[in-house]
Amino acid sequence: MPGIVTWPGMVPADRASDGIFSLMDLFATCLTLAGAEESVPTDRYIDAVDQTSFLLDPEGESTASTSTTG
Repeated sequence: MPGIVTWPGMVPADRASDGIFSLMDLFATCLTLAGAEESVPTDRYIDAVDQTSFLLDPEGESTASTSTTG
């Protein structure tokens, strides 16, 4: 599903990517961006990938995988 991110001064306005970013990744990504990555529970599996580098690096690659077999 397409998505749009706007963050003046952080994400270039003309950036386009076909990288993978799941809605579930917002949990881990937002915690990292807020400086609260230690708030991610460690007593259970969290199905989210921190995509901070994908959002902030103009040449960033998605850290998500299309593999479902681990």
